[in-house]
Amino acid sequence: MIKNKLKTRWNLLFSLMIISFLIGLFFTCFMSKSDKNILIKYIDHFFKIIKSSKTNSFKLLESYIFQNTFISIFIWILGISLIGFIFIIFIILFKTFLYGFTCSSLFYYFGFKGLINIILYLVPLTINLFIFYYLSFFSLKFSYSFIKLILFNNVSISNKRVVLIKYFKVLISSLIFFLISNLFEIFIIYNLLSRIH
Repeated sequence: MIKNKLKTRWNLLFSLMIISFLIGLFFTCFMSKSDKNILIKYIDHFFKIIKSSKTNSFKLLESYIFQNTFISIFIWILGISLIGFIFIIFIILFKTFLYGFTCSSLFYYFGFKGLINIILYLVPLTINLFIFYYLSFFSLKFSYSFIKLILFNNVSISNKRVVLIKYFKVLISSLIFFLISNLFEIFIIYNLLSRIH
């Protein structure tokens, strides 16, 4: 019975994620012409900077590490709070929406001719998204367990420590994955984009 309830909740979350992705994917269709022009200018400026090699790779890496560390710790902390799961779900859906919006925005800018550019840019973005999902789903699971613990208090102290240590390992592994992904994105993907754009 409990497993069925959990399965239903996960299925509901996955359904909401698909809906969020589709909304993001078609969002550009409902943007005004002026908003689309702003979007084009932003994407054009971004890829011109990559092409001109004006970016300081190490400074950019430092910025990415800071951003990912902040969001990872924030999600992790939400997992050990009573109402954290609500915010985690909202962040998951928002991140999924942004991914869909990024896909459609790049396609709107490049079209089929820039398919290689789109794929290259989306590779690290997709990897980062799945790392984020990995951390977020564990955080949701931990948050749910934490609520049960507060309500029923039927878990021993030793088990609490084991669970918390495992949860901390999830955070550390996520940060390592993010670091590897950022290195790949900045020093490999951006280098390739600068050559073909």
